[in-house]
Parts: sequence; C-alpha cells; structure tokens
Amino acid sequence: MPRSTSGSNISHVKHHNRLAILQTLLHAPMSRVELAQALSVSSMTATNLVRELTAEGLVATFAEPTPKGVGRPRTTLCIQADARFVIGVQIGVGVYWICVANLVGEIVEKHEYRFSLKMKAADVLQEIGQQINRLQTAAHEQHKLILGVGVGASGLVDNLQGVNHAAPSLGWYDVPIRDILQTATGLPIAVENNVRAMALAESFLGDGQTADSLAFVFGRDGLAAGFVIHGRLLRGAGAGAGEIGHIKVTQADHTCRCGQTGCLETMLTEPILCEQVAALGRDVHQVDFSKGRASAYEQILTHGRAQHPEITALLDTFGRHLGQALATVVNTLNPEIIFLGGMYAQGIDLFLPVVTEVLAEHAFYNLGEQTDIRPSTFGLDAGTAGAATLALIEFFYQTKSVSK
Repeated sequence: MPRSTSGSNISHVKHHNRLAILQTLLHAPMSRVELAQALSVSSMTATNLVRELTAEGLVATFAEPTPKGVGRPRTTLCIQADARFVIGVQIGVGVYWICVANLVGEIVEKHEYRFSLKMKAADVLQEIGQQINRLQTAAHEQHKLILGVGVGASGLVDNLQGVNHAAPSLGWYDVPIRDILQTATGLPIAVENNVRAMALAESFLGDGQTADSLAFVFGRDGLAAGFVIHGRLLRGAGAGAGEIGHIKVTQADHTCRCGQTGCLETMLTEPILCEQVAALGRDVHQVDFSKGRASAYEQILTHGRAQHPEITALLDTFGRHLGQALATVVNTLNPEIIFLGGMYAQGIDLFLPVVTEVLAEHAFYNLGEQTDIRPSTFGLDAGTAGAATLALIEFFYQTKSVSK
C-alpha cells in the first residue's frame, strides 16, 4: 500500500530511509540499483543501508538464475520473512483468536479460545495475556523475536489510548485493553477496531494494495465497515467511522444491541438469518441448530446452493438488503473496491449476483458498476491478519498510512 516511500540522502533521516527500504521490499523484491531509483537516493546510500539491514538479518539477498546460465546472476533483495514476528489478537463475541505472523504477514500459528460473556472484561484480557505469554515462551525457545501485539476488538475503539469505549455485543465499556495487556505481557500493544484492522490488512498486504480507496464490510454477530482512503485508515472524530450497522433503515421495532430500533444490523447478521430460517419450521428448513449457529449457517448456505425454495428466498432478500447497504457505502465514499468478510464472504457465490444487481440500481449514476465487490483476501483469517498487520505497521514498518 505505501503511497510515499521516497528516501533522502540527508544523514538525519537515515531512520526514515531504513523504513522506506523495508516497506518497499515488502511489496516488491528488487536489486540495489532498482531500490535506489525507487527511493530517489544514491546507490551508496542504498547499499550502506542494505548492508546494515542484512547484518541485522532483516533483508536477504538471492541470485536469480540467468537464461541458459549465461552472464552474471542478478542479485535481488527481499524481506527476511522469519527474522521477526508479531502476535495478532482478534476478540469476538465469546471467542478470541491469537496468531503469530512473520514480517510479510504470513500466519505461522493460530489458536482459538472460548470465553463466557458473563466474564468481566479484565478477566478475559488477563486470560488473553496468559496465552500471549505462552506464545512468547515458545517463540523464545525457537529463537523467534516477538516485536509486539496487535489487537482487533469490536465497537468504539480509541487507537491512541488503547481503550474500547463501547462494545455492546460484549457488554464492555471503557475497557483499557492496551494497558491491561501491556502489564500482563510486557510487550508493546496496539489496539484498533477489528473491522478497521481488516481493511488495513487488505490495503497493506492484501488485494487492495494498489487501490486508492477501499472499504471492508464485515458481518457476523454484528455489521461494521472499515475504510482506507488515499492510503489512510479512516477512524473518525470519535473513533466511530464504519459503524454502518447502526444506520436506521426501517421503522420496524426490532431492537438492536445498541439500544436503538430499526438499525441495519437488525437485518443483516448471522443471528437474524438463523432466526428467520428457524421460523420456517423444522419440517421445511431441515437445518440442525444443535451444533451451534456457525454450523447452522453453513447448512443454510448448503441448502441455498441446492436451491431449497424457502431458504433461497430468504437469502435473496438478505442479499438485496446487503446490496442496498453497499449502495450507501458507494454513494458516501465511492471506494474502488469493497471487500466482504465474515458471513458475507462465506456466501459470496450466493450473494454476489443479487448484490451486484441491487448496487447498480441504487448507487448514484453508474458508481455501482464501477465498484469491484470481492471476498476478503484472507478468508476466515481476516480478523487475525488485520490484528497482525496493525502490529507490523506499528512496531516494524511504521508507515504513515494510519491516521485519524
């Protein structure tokens, strides 16, 4: 994603040049000459800095084979992916995931843990801290260096203070996530809204790297979006940018978790769809809910693909509501790409045709036709990939791509 990685020969910006080299090599391995040209620095500056980064084990060189073995092999530089690692934590409703990722964002280890919604936030975070410490110990034994932790959490998350001000789905209010985890682990902690972190991952490491603007729309227990515009993550004045699930779209008296009625979230989440299917009656829908909602949703998609009439009708209506929601996103921010995550990505084959149709109908002029709708690059790892990307940016690449 980096929009500006121009370097400088001025000695006091050496640190900037080092970061510019790392960021550039992350996205495109190249020779020393190409690197100097890309950063607008002298060959000597590039060579000296590369020598330092190589000595630190952060940059690796490899010789590209020449055609028919003729001539001198071309030496190319790249990030030494496993030189350092970060930990990513995604906090969901009653579940959290922890991953270890390397410097190019590859997830090398991932774990899932459940917790009771009756637990206090501080107790859940202490438990997360213990799991992080376990990973730290294992990493030390394997000679891995953990740089820091990125945390993605739902709701109003203040990135600067590391505080989750409001997460109604968890019953968390004014929870100092960063301080608790920093004390528990001794590691630097970066905290962000989970869907904004997913958008960041798409822009920095995913299929949205070349896009000037993108949106990430995620649905599961709730509905939210993250936006990257001109290479910058949009947070909003009150850290609430992207809470599209709480746009009032109907006069119906369905109560949302936020306490309001008629929110978009009361129409476009997994619990709502499962309730609608259950209301059809067991003799009609043939979905087994005994194994949990995630399993039930997979069965609903399977029945939809098999053209089960009642379920197909519900999925069509669901897709139309999603298309109208995305039209609002297009009319407001006009992103080049909208990535769909969570339940929307799982059912992309069922939702995309009707979403595309509705988007073309409801987006202003032909803006809907110009918007690329696609599933998340990272699939079911979108949440942990987002948290890990946050940590990579904050504690290694330190780009200017995150701002208010």
